[in-house]
Amino acid sequence: MRTINFDQPAQARVGSLFAMLHELLLTNNNKERTPLVLAHLNTLLTEFNAAYLMRAESAELSTLGSSKFSAFKQLVESDLSVRRSVRDFAAELALGSNQLYRIVKKHAGISPNEYIKSRTMLEAKRLLRYSDLSVKELAFQLGFTDPDHFSRLFKKSTGRSVSAYLAHVQEPSSK
Repeated sequence: MRTINFDQPAQARVGSLFAMLHELLLTNNNKERTPLVLAHLNTLLTEFNAAYLMRAESAELSTLGSSKFSAFKQLVESDLSVRRSVRDFAAELALGSNQLYRIVKKHAGISPNEYIKSRTMLEAKRLLRYSDLSVKELAFQLGFTDPDHFSRLFKKSTGRSVSAYLAHVQEPSSK
């Protein structure tokens, strides 16, 4: 069983329509009330239809948002080595930048830029810990053209410089 929810103004309109229909049906003059009853019934059905369509549209947008967020995550994962803007990701997903922002914010709780940066820094930590790449090589592998920019972003994101992070993960107690 499906339910239709009305917002406050629609609830007031529907309540008023039911009250008018009730009054009309209690009157004795059938000929004069028939067109009025039909008009009020038509308006009532319009209210129900609008509320139902709004519910269906909301569910469709939620589903669309989930699938677009999944596609966004997949694009970020597959393109960690390519520095791309949010606008590029949005265009590839056939969305506007603002739409992508709302979808990612709803599903991840952060902006698309923060999501990309967070995922890039997580990959940087993984590579620092499990590879023998130099910081310069690692920066280039993650799509940075300037290793110093990568180092600054890493420190800003993690609170540690690359060398401090490496010293921490190489301690025997942290393994």
